[in-house]
Amino acid sequence: MSIQISDRSVTRNVKDLSFDFFVRKELNADWALQLGDLVEHGVEMDPIYITRENKVIDGRHRMEAHELAKRPEIKCKIVEADNDIELVVFALNQNLGGSLPPSKGDIEHTIQDLLNRGVPKKQLAETLSMLPGKLVRKYLNDVESQMQRAKLQKAALAISNGGLTVPKAAIQYDVPEDQLKALLTTRVKGKTKRGIEEIQRQLSVSYKSLGQRNSATVRRLLDAYQDGDVSHKQAMKIFTHLDHLIKVSSRKATEWRKRFEAMEAPKKINAA
Repeated sequence: MSIQISDRSVTRNVKDLSFDFFVRKELNADWALQLGDLVEHGVEMDPIYITRENKVIDGRHRMEAHELAKRPEIKCKIVEADNDIELVVFALNQNLGGSLPPSKGDIEHTIQDLLNRGVPKKQLAETLSMLPGKLVRKYLNDVESQMQRAKLQKAALAISNGGLTVPKAAIQYDVPEDQLKALLTTRVKGKTKRGIEEIQRQLSVSYKSLGQRNSATVRRLLDAYQDGDVSHKQAMKIFTHLDHLIKVSSRKATEWRKRFEAMEAPKKINAA
């Protein structure tokens, strides 16, 4: 592996940084808040790692901490590698030695990402040499089961929605025809559609409830201002904070979308 890291750190605007891959399934909100509190009170974080194209390799929680603390700039170190696989492995290795080690789910997520990027199963233990080979093989078995189940579900969905026959779907999604037939016999018609509708309904209810609570809070603020209990400056501080929270929520939605896109089609990262 030919990873090269710049000796000097550079400063980048957080808004100018983007992502091509993730080695964690999701952010740990409590950890990000804790780091954000430290940053807000003047604690300087270690530089994050990025490519020359401002793609983040390692440091997502520190980025979130800077945004929560309303610090627009962050210190970074430039990392160069021969290919994207080296960068993914480098990122996982950084987390292994960090303050928040990766969970089993994080490692499995990274293994699936590497498989999607073309790493042969036989080379996986060597690629992830920082982990015990026996553990890599154990996680690989779990990941393969998850990936096989996902392919079967997609094949079944293609049959019900796209008009594919069982043999064609089995070939297109590379799944055993007998397993696909078995799934179809137990699959409840319309279950997936209802599942999506339920998720959408839950999101709508959640956002409506949050909006109602925020409206009630703002009404109390306006009443307090009219009664003279809150100054104009204090009220504006609250509105500024509300704008910030809305931006954070929008940013998180964008991040989840990027995670989904990365799951479907991992991109090659040119860090040279």
